[in-house]
Amino acid sequence: MTDYQAIFQNSPVGLFQSSPTGQYLTVNQALAELYGYDSPTQLHTELTNIGRQLYVDSARGAEFAHACAQTGSVRNFESQVFRRDGSIIWIAESAHRVYNEAGQLAYYEGVVQDITAQKALSQASQQRSERLQTAAEVARAASSILDTPSLIERSVNLIKEQFDYYYVGMFLVEAEWAVLKAGTGEAGQRQLDRGHRLKLGGGSMIGWSVEHRQAKIALDVGAEAVHFKNPDLPHTRSEMALPLMSRDEVMGALTIQSVQAQAFSDEDIMLLQTMADQLANAIKNAQLFEHAALAQQNAEARLAESEALQQLSRSLAATLDLTEIGTIFGQGCLNQLKQAHILVALLDPPNLPQAISGVGVSAEQLTQWQTSLTSQPARSLALARMMKTGQPAELDSPMASLTGSDYSAWPEPVAQARLLPISLRQQLIGLIEFGFPSAQPPWPKSLHWLLQAFIDQLALALDNAKRYQASQRARYRADLLKKITTRVRAETNVEPILQTAVAEISQALGGQAAFITLKE
Repeated sequence: MTDYQAIFQNSPVGLFQSSPTGQYLTVNQALAELYGYDSPTQLHTELTNIGRQLYVDSARGAEFAHACAQTGSVRNFESQVFRRDGSIIWIAESAHRVYNEAGQLAYYEGVVQDITAQKALSQASQQRSERLQTAAEVARAASSILDTPSLIERSVNLIKEQFDYYYVGMFLVEAEWAVLKAGTGEAGQRQLDRGHRLKLGGGSMIGWSVEHRQAKIALDVGAEAVHFKNPDLPHTRSEMALPLMSRDEVMGALTIQSVQAQAFSDEDIMLLQTMADQLANAIKNAQLFEHAALAQQNAEARLAESEALQQLSRSLAATLDLTEIGTIFGQGCLNQLKQAHILVALLDPPNLPQAISGVGVSAEQLTQWQTSLTSQPARSLALARMMKTGQPAELDSPMASLTGSDYSAWPEPVAQARLLPISLRQQLIGLIEFGFPSAQPPWPKSLHWLLQAFIDQLALALDNAKRYQASQRARYRADLLKKITTRVRAETNVEPILQTAVAEISQALGGQAAFITLKE
Protein backbone atom coordinates (compact mmCIF):
# COMPACT_ATOMS: atom_id res chain seq x y z
CA MET A 1 0.00 0.00 0.00
CA THR A 2 1.39 3.36 -0.99
CA ASP A 3 1.62 6.22 1.43
CA TYR A 4 -1.25 7.94 -0.40
CA GLN A 5 -3.48 4.89 -0.07
CA ALA A 6 -2.61 4.58 3.61
CA ILE A 7 -3.45 8.19 4.25
CA PHE A 8 -6.66 7.85 2.16
CA GLN A 9 -7.88 4.79 4.02
CA ASN A 10 -6.95 5.92 7.52
CA SER A 11 -8.19 9.52 7.26
CA PRO A 12 -10.77 10.41 9.94
CA VAL A 13 -12.55 12.44 7.26
CA GLY A 14 -14.68 10.79 4.63
CA LEU A 15 -12.88 10.58 1.29
CA PHE A 16 -13.99 9.25 -2.07
CA GLN A 17 -13.05 8.82 -5.69
CA SER A 18 -15.91 8.60 -8.18
CA SER A 19 -16.24 7.99 -11.88
CA PRO A 20 -17.30 10.77 -14.25
CA THR A 21 -20.72 9.04 -14.40
CA GLY A 22 -21.30 9.16 -10.64
CA GLN A 23 -20.30 5.76 -9.23
CA TYR A 24 -17.99 5.53 -6.25
CA LEU A 25 -14.68 3.99 -7.28
CA THR A 26 -12.99 4.13 -3.91
CA VAL A 27 -14.20 5.24 -0.47
CA ASN A 28 -12.45 5.12 2.87
CA GLN A 29 -13.65 3.60 6.12
CA ALA A 30 -14.66 7.01 7.53
CA LEU A 31 -17.04 7.68 4.64
CA ALA A 32 -18.52 4.19 4.81
CA GLU A 33 -19.24 4.64 8.51
CA LEU A 34 -20.62 8.14 7.86
CA TYR A 35 -23.27 6.58 5.61
CA GLY A 36 -23.94 3.77 8.09
CA TYR A 37 -22.03 0.95 6.41
CA ASP A 38 -19.61 -1.36 8.16
CA SER A 39 -16.95 -1.19 5.47
CA PRO A 40 -16.15 0.30 2.07
CA THR A 41 -16.81 -3.12 0.55
CA GLN A 42 -20.36 -3.20 1.96
CA LEU A 43 -20.97 0.31 0.68
CA HIS A 44 -19.79 -0.68 -2.82
CA THR A 45 -22.00 -3.73 -2.75
CA GLU A 46 -25.22 -2.04 -1.66
CA LEU A 47 -24.82 1.49 -3.00
CA THR A 48 -24.54 1.20 -6.76
CA ASN A 49 -25.79 4.62 -7.85
CA ILE A 50 -25.03 7.70 -5.79
CA GLY A 51 -27.62 10.00 -7.42
CA ARG A 52 -30.58 7.65 -7.00
CA GLN A 53 -29.73 5.98 -3.71
CA LEU A 54 -27.79 8.49 -1.64
CA TYR A 55 -29.13 12.00 -2.07
CA VAL A 56 -32.51 12.81 -0.51
CA ASP A 57 -33.09 15.03 -3.51
CA SER A 58 -31.57 13.24 -6.50
CA ALA A 59 -31.42 16.54 -8.35
CA ARG A 60 -28.91 17.74 -5.78
CA GLY A 61 -26.53 14.90 -6.75
CA ALA A 62 -26.83 15.81 -10.41
CA GLU A 63 -26.30 19.45 -9.49
CA PHE A 64 -23.10 18.57 -7.61
CA ALA A 65 -21.70 16.53 -10.52
CA HIS A 66 -22.62 19.21 -13.04
CA ALA A 67 -20.99 21.97 -10.95
CA CYS A 68 -17.78 19.94 -10.64
CA ALA A 69 -17.73 19.16 -14.37
CA GLN A 70 -18.23 22.81 -15.29
CA THR A 71 -15.79 24.46 -12.90
CA GLY A 72 -13.31 21.68 -12.21
CA SER A 73 -13.93 21.82 -8.47
CA VAL A 74 -16.70 22.34 -5.94
CA ARG A 75 -16.21 23.45 -2.35
CA ASN A 76 -18.56 22.91 0.59
CA PHE A 77 -21.57 21.79 -1.42
CA GLU A 78 -24.32 21.09 1.16
CA SER A 79 -27.06 18.53 0.77
CA GLN A 80 -29.15 15.99 2.68
CA VAL A 81 -28.39 12.29 2.21
CA PHE A 82 -29.77 8.97 3.38
CA ARG A 83 -27.83 6.71 5.70
CA ARG A 84 -28.15 2.97 5.40
CA ASP A 85 -30.82 2.82 8.15
CA GLY A 86 -32.98 5.39 6.36
CA SER A 87 -32.12 8.30 8.62
CA ILE A 88 -31.16 11.59 7.03
CA ILE A 89 -28.04 13.63 7.69
CA TRP A 90 -26.59 16.84 6.33
CA ILE A 91 -23.21 16.66 4.54
CA ALA A 92 -20.81 19.16 3.03
CA GLU A 93 -18.91 17.93 -0.05
CA SER A 94 -15.83 19.29 -1.72
CA ALA A 95 -14.42 17.72 -4.95
CA HIS A 96 -12.17 18.36 -7.89
CA ARG A 97 -11.32 16.70 -11.21
CA VAL A 98 -8.32 14.41 -11.61
CA TYR A 99 -6.81 13.84 -15.10
CA ASN A 100 -4.73 10.93 -16.44
CA GLU A 101 -1.40 11.24 -18.24
CA ALA A 102 -3.22 11.68 -21.54
CA GLY A 103 -5.02 14.74 -20.18
CA GLN A 104 -8.37 13.00 -19.95
CA LEU A 105 -10.73 13.15 -16.96
CA ALA A 106 -9.94 10.06 -14.91
CA TYR A 107 -12.16 10.53 -11.82
CA TYR A 108 -13.42 12.96 -9.22
CA GLU A 109 -11.77 13.12 -5.83
CA GLY A 110 -13.48 14.61 -2.86
CA VAL A 111 -14.09 15.06 0.85
CA VAL A 112 -17.40 14.53 2.73
CA GLN A 113 -18.10 15.92 6.20
CA ASP A 114 -21.10 15.36 8.48
CA ILE A 115 -22.55 18.82 9.27
CA THR A 116 -25.83 17.62 10.82
CA ALA A 117 -24.92 19.01 14.24
CA GLN A 118 -23.89 22.35 12.76
CA LYS A 119 -27.11 22.49 10.73
CA ALA A 120 -29.21 21.70 13.80
CA LEU A 121 -27.37 24.39 15.72
CA SER A 122 -27.83 26.83 12.87
CA GLN A 123 -31.54 26.02 12.56
CA ALA A 124 -31.98 26.31 16.32
CA SER A 125 -30.18 29.63 16.21
CA GLN A 126 -32.34 30.80 13.33
CA GLN A 127 -35.48 29.63 15.11
CA ARG A 128 -34.34 31.37 18.27
CA SER A 129 -33.66 34.52 16.28
CA GLU A 130 -37.10 34.37 14.66
CA ARG A 131 -38.78 33.85 18.00
CA LEU A 132 -36.84 36.70 19.56
CA GLN A 133 -37.93 38.84 16.63
CA THR A 134 -41.51 37.77 17.31
CA ALA A 135 -41.07 38.68 20.98
CA ALA A 136 -39.68 42.06 19.90
CA GLU A 137 -42.62 42.56 17.54
CA VAL A 138 -45.08 41.66 20.29
CA ALA A 139 -43.25 44.12 22.58
CA ARG A 140 -43.50 46.84 19.91
CA ALA A 141 -47.20 46.17 19.45
CA ALA A 142 -47.63 46.20 23.22
CA SER A 143 -45.93 49.56 23.53
CA SER A 144 -47.64 51.21 20.56
CA ILE A 145 -51.26 49.97 20.73
CA LEU A 146 -53.37 51.58 23.44
CA ASP A 147 -56.66 49.98 22.41
CA THR A 148 -57.04 46.84 24.52
CA PRO A 149 -59.07 44.67 22.07
CA SER A 150 -56.72 45.54 19.18
CA LEU A 151 -53.66 44.83 21.32
CA ILE A 152 -54.96 41.42 22.40
CA GLU A 153 -56.01 40.35 18.90
CA ARG A 154 -52.72 41.50 17.34
CA SER A 155 -50.66 39.68 19.97
CA VAL A 156 -52.35 36.27 19.75
CA ASN A 157 -52.14 36.26 15.96
CA LEU A 158 -48.46 37.23 16.01
CA ILE A 159 -47.60 34.40 18.41
CA LYS A 160 -49.55 31.81 16.43
CA GLU A 161 -48.13 32.82 13.05
CA GLN A 162 -44.51 33.26 14.06
CA PHE A 163 -44.28 30.19 16.33
CA ASP A 164 -46.50 28.08 14.04
CA TYR A 165 -48.78 26.90 16.83
CA TYR A 166 -52.17 25.26 16.44
CA TYR A 167 -54.07 27.82 18.50
CA VAL A 168 -53.45 30.84 20.73
CA GLY A 169 -56.08 32.51 22.89
CA MET A 170 -56.17 35.14 25.60
CA PHE A 171 -58.51 35.22 28.60
CA LEU A 172 -59.11 38.14 30.98
CA VAL A 173 -60.52 37.80 34.48
CA GLU A 174 -64.08 39.02 35.04
CA ALA A 175 -65.44 38.28 38.52
CA GLU A 176 -65.13 34.48 38.97
CA TRP A 177 -64.55 33.74 35.31
CA ALA A 178 -61.73 33.80 32.78
CA VAL A 179 -63.43 35.19 29.67
CA LEU A 180 -61.98 34.65 26.20
CA LYS A 181 -61.18 38.01 24.61
CA ALA A 182 -59.26 36.88 21.51
CA GLY A 183 -58.63 33.55 19.78
CA THR A 184 -56.95 32.65 16.52
CA GLY A 185 -58.61 31.13 13.48
CA GLU A 186 -62.16 29.90 12.98
CA ALA A 187 -62.07 28.00 16.29
CA GLY A 188 -61.33 31.22 18.14
CA GLN A 189 -64.14 33.06 16.37
CA ARG A 190 -66.66 30.35 17.21
CA GLN A 191 -65.69 30.50 20.88
CA LEU A 192 -65.90 34.30 20.90
CA ASP A 193 -69.33 34.19 19.26
CA ARG A 194 -70.72 31.99 22.03
CA GLY A 195 -68.99 33.93 24.84
CA HIS A 196 -66.56 31.18 25.85
CA ARG A 197 -65.41 31.41 29.47
CA LEU A 198 -63.84 29.14 32.06
CA LYS A 199 -64.44 29.01 35.79
CA LEU A 200 -61.47 30.08 37.88
CA GLY A 201 -59.99 27.11 39.70
CA GLY A 202 -58.88 23.60 38.81
CA GLY A 203 -61.38 22.66 36.12
CA SER A 204 -59.13 23.85 33.29
CA MET A 205 -55.52 24.76 32.75
CA ILE A 206 -56.48 28.42 32.30
CA GLY A 207 -58.53 28.45 35.51
CA TRP A 208 -55.73 26.67 37.41
CA SER A 209 -53.07 29.05 36.07
CA VAL A 210 -55.05 32.15 37.09
CA GLU A 211 -55.92 30.83 40.55
CA HIS A 212 -52.37 29.63 41.33
CA ARG A 213 -50.61 32.51 39.51
CA GLN A 214 -48.32 29.97 37.82
CA ALA A 215 -47.72 28.53 34.38
CA LYS A 216 -49.39 25.19 33.68
CA ILE A 217 -47.80 23.05 30.95
CA ALA A 218 -49.11 19.78 29.51
CA LEU A 219 -46.69 18.18 27.05
CA ASP A 220 -49.30 15.45 26.51
CA VAL A 221 -52.85 16.63 27.23
CA GLY A 222 -54.11 13.07 27.22
CA ALA A 223 -52.24 12.45 30.45
CA GLU A 224 -53.15 15.79 32.04
CA ALA A 225 -55.91 15.71 34.65
CA VAL A 226 -56.46 19.50 34.59
CA HIS A 227 -57.29 20.00 30.94
CA PHE A 228 -60.46 21.36 29.35
CA LYS A 229 -61.16 19.24 26.26
CA ASN A 230 -62.39 21.84 23.81
CA PRO A 231 -64.54 20.46 20.94
CA ASP A 232 -63.40 23.38 18.78
CA LEU A 233 -59.76 22.26 19.17
CA PRO A 234 -59.80 18.47 18.76
CA HIS A 235 -56.19 18.12 17.59
CA THR A 236 -54.46 19.66 20.60
CA ARG A 237 -51.61 17.47 21.90
CA SER A 238 -49.66 19.99 23.99
CA GLU A 239 -50.97 23.01 25.86
CA MET A 240 -49.39 25.78 27.86
CA ALA A 241 -51.34 28.20 30.09
CA LEU A 242 -49.37 31.26 31.13
CA PRO A 243 -50.70 33.75 33.71
CA LEU A 244 -50.85 37.42 32.76
CA MET A 245 -49.33 39.20 35.76
CA SER A 246 -48.98 42.96 36.12
CA ARG A 247 -47.97 44.72 39.32
CA ASP A 248 -48.70 41.52 41.30
CA GLU A 249 -52.21 41.40 39.83
CA VAL A 250 -53.45 38.42 37.79
CA MET A 251 -55.27 39.91 34.83
CA GLY A 252 -55.89 36.70 32.89
CA ALA A 253 -54.01 33.95 31.08
CA LEU A 254 -52.64 33.03 27.68
CA THR A 255 -53.33 29.59 26.20
CA ILE A 256 -50.92 28.21 23.58
CA GLN A 257 -51.69 24.87 21.96
CA SER A 258 -49.84 22.58 19.53
CA VAL A 259 -50.75 19.50 17.52
CA GLN A 260 -47.43 17.93 18.53
CA ALA A 261 -46.64 16.22 21.79
CA GLN A 262 -43.63 17.56 23.70
CA ALA A 263 -43.96 20.76 21.65
CA PHE A 264 -42.56 23.21 24.19
CA SER A 265 -38.90 23.43 25.14
CA ASP A 266 -37.65 25.11 28.29
CA GLU A 267 -36.48 27.99 26.13
CA ASP A 268 -39.95 28.31 24.55
CA ILE A 269 -41.58 28.39 27.96
CA MET A 270 -39.21 31.08 29.26
CA LEU A 271 -39.61 33.23 26.13
CA LEU A 272 -43.40 32.94 26.03
CA GLN A 273 -43.71 33.69 29.74
CA THR A 274 -41.63 36.82 29.17
CA MET A 275 -43.99 37.82 26.37
CA ALA A 276 -46.99 37.10 28.60
CA ASP A 277 -45.54 39.41 31.27
CA GLN A 278 -44.97 42.13 28.66
CA LEU A 279 -48.52 41.72 27.38
CA ALA A 280 -49.94 41.90 30.88
CA ASN A 281 -48.17 45.20 31.52
CA ALA A 282 -49.23 46.52 28.12
CA ILE A 283 -52.87 45.53 28.71
CA LYS A 284 -52.78 47.18 32.12
CA ASN A 285 -51.32 50.35 30.61
CA ALA A 286 -53.91 50.30 27.81
CA GLN A 287 -56.72 49.89 30.35
CA LEU A 288 -55.34 52.75 32.44
CA PHE A 289 -55.13 54.89 29.31
CA GLU A 290 -58.71 54.00 28.37
CA HIS A 291 -59.90 54.80 31.89
CA ALA A 292 -58.04 58.11 31.81
CA ALA A 293 -59.50 58.93 28.39
CA LEU A 294 -62.98 57.99 29.58
CA ALA A 295 -62.54 60.07 32.73
CA GLN A 296 -61.46 63.02 30.59
CA GLN A 297 -64.45 62.55 28.29
CA ASN A 298 -66.77 62.37 31.29
CA ALA A 299 -65.17 65.48 32.79
CA GLU A 300 -65.57 67.34 29.51
CA ALA A 301 -69.18 66.17 29.26
CA ARG A 302 -69.87 67.27 32.85
CA LEU A 303 -68.27 70.65 32.10
CA ALA A 304 -70.40 71.09 28.98
CA GLU A 305 -73.52 70.10 30.92
CA SER A 306 -72.66 72.48 33.75
CA GLU A 307 -72.18 75.28 31.25
CA ALA A 308 -75.55 74.40 29.66
CA LEU A 309 -77.18 74.48 33.10
CA GLN A 310 -75.59 77.85 33.90
CA GLN A 311 -76.72 79.23 30.54
CA LEU A 312 -80.27 78.01 31.17
CA SER A 313 -80.24 79.51 34.66
CA ARG A 314 -79.09 82.89 33.33
CA SER A 315 -81.68 82.88 30.57
CA LEU A 316 -84.51 81.95 32.93
CA ALA A 317 -83.44 84.62 35.42
CA ALA A 318 -83.74 87.28 32.69
CA THR A 319 -87.52 86.94 32.30
CA LEU A 320 -90.65 86.68 34.42
CA ASP A 321 -92.96 85.80 31.55
CA LEU A 322 -94.38 82.29 31.89
CA THR A 323 -94.60 81.62 28.16
CA GLU A 324 -91.06 82.79 27.59
CA ILE A 325 -89.82 80.68 30.50
CA GLY A 326 -91.36 77.55 28.99
CA THR A 327 -89.87 78.33 25.59
CA ILE A 328 -86.38 78.91 27.03
CA PHE A 329 -86.58 75.61 28.91
CA GLY A 330 -87.76 73.70 25.84
CA GLN A 331 -85.02 75.12 23.64
CA GLY A 332 -82.39 74.30 26.26
CA CYS A 333 -83.59 70.67 26.40
CA LEU A 334 -83.58 70.34 22.61
CA ASN A 335 -79.94 71.43 22.56
CA GLN A 336 -79.01 68.57 24.91
CA LEU A 337 -81.53 65.83 24.10
CA LYS A 338 -83.13 64.60 20.89
CA GLN A 339 -86.86 65.22 21.06
CA ALA A 340 -89.47 65.88 18.42
CA HIS A 341 -91.24 68.43 20.66
CA ILE A 342 -91.54 69.73 24.23
CA LEU A 343 -94.68 71.07 25.92
CA VAL A 344 -94.81 72.85 29.29
CA ALA A 345 -98.08 73.06 31.27
CA LEU A 346 -98.94 74.46 34.71
CA LEU A 347 -101.29 72.85 37.24
CA ASP A 348 -103.96 74.98 38.82
CA PRO A 349 -105.97 72.59 41.02
CA PRO A 350 -108.71 71.62 40.75
CA ASN A 351 -108.53 72.61 37.08
CA LEU A 352 -106.70 70.72 34.34
CA PRO A 353 -103.12 71.61 33.42
CA GLN A 354 -102.85 74.67 31.21
CA ALA A 355 -100.30 74.57 28.37
CA ILE A 356 -98.19 77.73 28.51
CA SER A 357 -95.64 77.09 25.75
CA GLY A 358 -94.13 74.54 23.43
CA VAL A 359 -91.08 74.06 21.27
CA GLY A 360 -91.55 72.22 18.00
CA VAL A 361 -95.33 72.82 18.05
CA SER A 362 -97.71 75.47 16.75
CA ALA A 363 -100.37 77.42 18.64
CA GLU A 364 -103.04 75.23 17.04
CA GLN A 365 -101.28 72.09 18.23
CA LEU A 366 -101.08 73.54 21.75
CA THR A 367 -104.86 73.97 21.64
CA GLN A 368 -105.32 70.41 20.37
CA TRP A 369 -103.11 69.11 23.19
CA GLN A 370 -105.23 71.00 25.76
CA THR A 371 -108.40 69.51 24.31
CA SER A 372 -106.93 66.00 24.31
CA LEU A 373 -106.57 66.05 28.11
CA THR A 374 -110.30 65.37 28.41
CA SER A 375 -111.10 63.80 25.03
CA GLN A 376 -108.45 61.10 24.95
CA PRO A 377 -108.68 58.34 27.62
CA ALA A 378 -105.05 57.24 27.21
CA ARG A 379 -103.77 60.73 27.86
CA SER A 380 -106.19 61.26 30.73
CA LEU A 381 -105.06 58.03 32.39
CA ALA A 382 -101.37 58.89 31.96
CA LEU A 383 -101.98 62.34 33.43
CA ALA A 384 -103.95 60.94 36.36
CA ARG A 385 -101.22 58.38 37.02
CA MET A 386 -98.50 61.05 37.00
CA MET A 387 -100.48 63.40 39.27
CA LYS A 388 -101.17 60.59 41.74
CA THR A 389 -97.65 59.16 41.94
CA GLY A 390 -95.55 62.19 41.06
CA GLN A 391 -93.59 59.89 38.73
CA PRO A 392 -93.08 60.05 34.93
CA ALA A 393 -95.83 58.47 32.83
CA GLU A 394 -95.55 56.97 29.35
CA LEU A 395 -98.06 57.57 26.58
CA ASP A 396 -98.38 54.19 24.91
CA SER A 397 -100.12 55.33 21.76
CA PRO A 398 -99.33 59.01 21.26
CA MET A 399 -100.05 59.02 17.54
CA ALA A 400 -103.73 58.45 18.16
CA SER A 401 -104.02 60.68 21.20
CA LEU A 402 -104.66 64.07 19.64
CA THR A 403 -108.03 65.28 18.46
CA GLY A 404 -108.12 66.35 14.85
CA SER A 405 -104.41 65.88 14.17
CA ASP A 406 -102.18 63.02 15.35
CA TYR A 407 -98.44 63.28 15.98
CA SER A 408 -97.56 61.98 12.51
CA ALA A 409 -98.60 65.36 11.08
CA TRP A 410 -96.27 67.31 13.35
CA PRO A 411 -93.02 68.82 12.01
CA GLU A 412 -91.14 65.73 13.25
CA PRO A 413 -93.04 62.41 13.51
CA VAL A 414 -93.51 61.25 17.08
CA ALA A 415 -93.27 57.58 18.00
CA GLN A 416 -93.52 57.92 21.78
CA ALA A 417 -94.25 60.55 24.40
CA ARG A 418 -93.54 60.88 28.10
CA LEU A 419 -95.02 63.07 30.82
CA LEU A 420 -92.63 64.35 33.48
CA PRO A 421 -93.74 66.16 36.64
CA ILE A 422 -92.57 69.64 37.64
CA SER A 423 -92.34 69.69 41.43
CA LEU A 424 -91.37 72.40 43.89
CA ARG A 425 -91.10 71.89 47.63
CA GLN A 426 -92.66 68.43 47.20
CA GLN A 427 -95.68 69.96 45.49
CA LEU A 428 -96.66 69.18 41.90
CA ILE A 429 -96.93 72.50 40.05
CA GLY A 430 -96.87 71.42 36.41
CA LEU A 431 -95.82 68.87 33.83
CA ILE A 432 -93.69 68.53 30.74
CA GLU A 433 -94.44 66.39 27.72
CA PHE A 434 -91.47 65.15 25.73
CA GLY A 435 -92.21 63.74 22.29
CA PHE A 436 -89.63 61.33 20.82
CA PRO A 437 -89.00 60.51 17.16
CA SER A 438 -88.13 56.88 18.01
CA ALA A 439 -89.84 54.20 20.07
CA GLN A 440 -87.22 54.32 22.85
CA PRO A 441 -86.50 57.73 24.41
CA PRO A 442 -82.77 58.37 23.79
CA TRP A 443 -81.94 59.42 27.31
CA PRO A 444 -78.51 58.20 28.39
CA LYS A 445 -78.11 57.74 32.12
CA SER A 446 -75.41 60.40 32.05
CA LEU A 447 -78.06 62.99 31.10
CA HIS A 448 -80.66 62.06 33.71
CA TRP A 449 -79.19 64.35 36.34
CA LEU A 450 -78.91 67.20 33.81
CA LEU A 451 -82.55 66.87 32.79
CA GLN A 452 -83.62 66.87 36.42
CA ALA A 453 -81.44 69.93 37.06
CA PHE A 454 -83.11 71.64 34.09
CA ILE A 455 -86.55 70.80 35.50
CA ASP A 456 -85.54 72.10 38.95
CA GLN A 457 -84.43 75.38 37.38
CA LEU A 458 -87.70 75.54 35.45
CA ALA A 459 -89.70 75.00 38.65
CA LEU A 460 -87.92 77.86 40.42
CA ALA A 461 -88.35 80.17 37.42
CA LEU A 462 -92.07 79.34 37.15
CA ASP A 463 -92.54 79.90 40.87
CA ASN A 464 -90.78 83.28 40.72
CA ALA A 465 -92.85 84.33 37.71
CA LYS A 466 -96.11 83.29 39.39
CA ARG A 467 -95.15 85.09 42.57
CA TYR A 468 -94.27 88.17 40.55
CA GLN A 469 -97.58 88.04 38.69
CA ALA A 470 -99.47 87.58 41.97
CA SER A 471 -97.68 90.58 43.48
CA GLN A 472 -98.43 92.61 40.37
CA ARG A 473 -102.11 91.71 40.59
CA ALA A 474 -102.19 92.56 44.28
CA ARG A 475 -100.52 95.89 43.61
CA TYR A 476 -102.92 96.59 40.76
CA ARG A 477 -105.90 95.88 43.00
CA ALA A 478 -104.50 98.12 45.73
CA ASP A 479 -103.84 100.92 43.26
CA LEU A 480 -107.32 100.51 41.76
CA LEU A 481 -108.96 100.58 45.19
CA LYS A 482 -107.00 103.66 46.13
CA LYS A 483 -107.96 105.38 42.87
CA ILE A 484 -111.64 104.59 43.24
CA THR A 485 -111.62 105.67 46.89
CA THR A 486 -109.96 108.97 46.00
CA ARG A 487 -112.46 109.70 43.21
CA VAL A 488 -115.43 108.78 45.36
CA ARG A 489 -114.31 110.91 48.26
CA ALA A 490 -114.06 113.89 45.94
CA GLU A 491 -117.83 113.76 45.35
CA THR A 492 -120.43 114.99 47.81
CA ASN A 493 -123.63 113.75 46.19
CA VAL A 494 -124.69 110.10 46.07
CA GLU A 495 -125.42 109.92 42.36
CA PRO A 496 -122.00 111.18 41.18
CA ILE A 497 -120.37 108.83 43.67
CA LEU A 498 -122.22 105.86 42.23
CA GLN A 499 -121.50 106.89 38.66
CA THR A 500 -117.79 107.28 39.42
CA ALA A 501 -117.63 103.88 41.14
CA VAL A 502 -119.44 102.11 38.25
CA ALA A 503 -117.22 103.71 35.61
CA GLU A 504 -113.94 102.86 37.38
CA ILE A 505 -114.95 99.28 38.13
CA SER A 506 -116.15 98.70 34.55
CA GLN A 507 -112.90 100.10 33.16
CA ALA A 508 -110.76 98.02 35.55
CA LEU A 509 -112.59 94.79 34.73
CA GLY A 510 -112.72 95.49 31.01
CA GLY A 511 -116.51 95.31 30.89
CA GLN A 512 -118.81 97.14 28.50
CA ALA A 513 -121.43 97.88 31.11
CA ALA A 514 -121.76 97.93 34.90
CA PHE A 515 -124.70 98.40 37.24
CA ILE A 516 -125.16 99.29 40.90
CA THR A 517 -128.39 98.40 42.61
CA LEU A 518 -129.30 100.08 45.86
CA LYS A 519 -131.60 98.36 48.27
CA GLU A 520 -134.12 100.60 49.83
